[in-house]
Amino acid sequence: MQLKKLGIIAFSLVLTAAVQATVFAHECNPSRRWGTVQGTYPNQKAYIVAQAYNLDSTYTNAFNWSCINWTNKSNGDVEIVQSASNAKVTVTSNYWNSAWGNAYAATSSSVSTSTTPNIIVSATIYVNKSNTSSWSDEDKEYNFNHEFGHCLGSNETNDGTRSVLKQGKGSTFGWGNGFQWPQDHDRADMSAYYY
Repeated sequence: MQLKKLGIIAFSLVLTAAVQATVFAHECNPSRRWGTVQGTYPNQKAYIVAQAYNLDSTYTNAFNWSCINWTNKSNGDVEIVQSASNAKVTVTSNYWNSAWGNAYAATSSSVSTSTTPNIIVSATIYVNKSNTSSWSDEDKEYNFNHEFGHCLGSNETNDGTRSVLKQGKGSTFGWGNGFQWPQDHDRADMSAYYY
């Protein structure tokens, strides 16, 4: 009986180590990926069609730049295009659920759990205007880049890593110019997720 118990414990530890080895440091758990991918291995990329819907005009420029930045600064692993037709990510600033509290933004995703990693089918990004309307375009852009990072499968990075997934107002981090763009860590995650 004692030997059987030790065997089960050893198997559990090996299984845990094997599962943990496939999870990246700032990946959602359980892991998930954006569901629309273009290209074939090893030259594929996440492809998002996004639409601004009821987005306050003071956020439009930041939203546009966020789409451009993920496309141009992700080493070819992500492309975000804007279109009202077939959009799978909707961005709005005209709704805020009080249950979300004082967050700067929130992302709600529809996720298929029939595969591993789970597949993100669609998402809505909600911007909290009451907390962010006076922000600079760069901080608003950081906010959108952060939320798109969630759409792509990454989780918060509050461990000191320089990443657009760090929670907060980007200009307060002391990173200097370019704080609002996907960082080296983000690019490495996208390369690992989507190769």
